Amino acid sequence: RMSHEIRTPLLGICGFLELLQATPLSSVQQDYVSSMGTATTLLRSIVNDTLDHAKLRAGKMQVCREATRLADLLLECKAMFRAQLESKGLAMDHHIDPEVSGPVLLDPLRVRQMLNNLLSNAIKFTEAGKIQVTVLPTELKGKPGILVEVRDTGVGVPVDKQAALFEPFCQADESISRHHGGTGLGLPIVKEFAAVMGGDVGCCAEPGQGSTFWFS
Repeated sequence: RMSHEIRTPLLGICGFLELLQATPLSSVQQDYVSSMGTATTLLRSIVNDTLDHAKLRAGKMQVCREATRLADLLLECKAMFRAQLESKGLAMDHHIDPEVSGPVLLDPLRVRQMLNNLLSNAIKFTEAGKIQVTVLPTELKGKPGILVEVRDTGVGVPVDKQAALFEPFCQADESISRHHGGTGLGLPIVKEFAAVMGGDVGCCAEPGQGSTFWFS
């Protein structure tokens, strides 16, 4: 119940912002609304992560699989971060292996949230260059699955700090996290969602050389 009480007003704010964007606005007003949209997107992500973390700890997370086209899901995610990408001058490309280009059985809500968490981090810690999303076929416990990689050209992560990133409230560099914000729950949520769906997570990165985070 508490989940609905927190999420419903926030979704209402997001909805009214979308309606406001569709009305005649001056360039200054458009900038204000765009900034508000970015802020509410971040807030919604933090609220979702916090509530889902509590639900996972209580063992009440349910997976609802349905046939989903990954290309559509990726386009939705890209649209969500368009303002942030444009404000930093970053490009975002994606590639989906032909083997998984058709409808795939997965939980679209959870996979979207996992991808959004990785994209949010990639954009947050990248000042120039691009974000590349790649979706490949893989095998999970003898069954067909997908592997999603998000590669950036950002600050990178020291090897000895990578494993800790997937632990709740842990961040590689506290000074950077204070500058960029965040709860330290994004990557742990990705890890726990992946585990619930029979998959895994990982990271390949070097300081100053960008990062690749993935989940299956």
